[in-house]
Amino acid sequence: MKTIPLLTELPAITQQLTIDGYTQLGSVKNTLEVGSNAVPLIELNGAGIVGPANGLLLNAPNCVIAGLIINRFSGVGIFFRCIPV
Repeated sequence: MKTIPLLTELPAITQQLTIDGYTQLGSVKNTLEVGSNAVPLIELNGAGIVGPANGLLLNAPNCVIAGLIINRFSGVGIFFRCIPV
């Protein structure tokens, strides 16, 4: 597993993008209808951030986030901001 230890909150995502941790060699997507057999191997770890912080702030439409372990943030792992159309 690869851990990305963050010391500061990441900047907001303001344009459409795809982050796919399943492209990591050895990572496996879930194939079960009930439960999970997924093997994610990329971790965003917020334990090193002092003060309140969220993992990812999505402020853009049509973003795809897959295959990540997002944990140890004082706020939420992924914050979706509604965007008026």
